[in-house]
Amino acid sequence: MNRWARAAGFLVALLFLAPAASARDLPIDTFIGHFTGTGVANSKDAEIMNLRKRDLDVTIAKAGDGFSVAWTTVVRKGGLEEVDRKSTSVNFVPTESPSLFMSPERTDATGELGYSWASIEDRTLTVYLLVIQKDNAAYHLHSYARTVDGSDKMRLKFTRISNGRPKVIVEGEMARKN
Repeated sequence: MNRWARAAGFLVALLFLAPAASARDLPIDTFIGHFTGTGVANSKDAEIMNLRKRDLDVTIAKAGDGFSVAWTTVVRKGGLEEVDRKSTSVNFVPTESPSLFMSPERTDATGELGYSWASIEDRTLTVYLLVIQKDNAAYHLHSYARTVDGSDKMRLKFTRISNGRPKVIVEGEMARKN
């Protein structure tokens, strides 16, 4: 079986593992808003390169029948020196399951083959991005678990898995901005 087929099978398996909707799952409207805050990366590379601090910014907005999520992460080295700024935006549409949303887009900003979906479980909206590299079929799965805490706070747990191995975990806290 080639790497493309394995990666596609992996995606299908993940979709079947998506949580079933429960009465406790919050509606998407609970997550709508603009949140900013900070986070810390926990990985060997981040620590060695002193790239642990992150500035976080996310906007979740209604978009037609679904919603969009736009976020920016600024990676800082040491004090305030800016090192890298990454921005991403993804649109999601509802599925037959009230807690599962799919993105109609199939490529990421670099032109690699990508799939995106989102799910709500209890108080957490998780956005998944699966990117399959065209040149070698390596894959990277990013998950952004955003948990609302009251009406003004949101916790983030970002995880990046590359070819089955955890590479980076970032945990942070954000506050709703008006």
